Amino acid sequence: MLKLIIFIIVSAGIVYVSRASLRFPRSHGFYRFFAWESILALILLNLERWFRDPFSKKEYAKLAERRIKKFSLNFNAPKLFEFEKKKGR
Repeated sequence: MLKLIIFIIVSAGIVYVSRASLRFPRSHGFYRFFAWESILALILLNLERWFRDPFSKKEYAKLAERRIKKFSLNFNAPKLFEFEKKKGR
């Protein structure tokens, strides 16, 4: 019940912000409204699962994986943009 109330209140705010765009279905803001509504619904549906067991082995494994990927990306970032360099410079 609390999630439904939060959804309605936040949706009212999104409708208020998007009120001009909602009048014109061919505008970018019209579709952006539905994207924000969907994101809000997904957050509210998954909120309980995100914080169920934050100190489990699975969560530590996910954290380690993210840090390894971040390190790998930072280490390889100069190589990713080599194709943009022009020859002869």
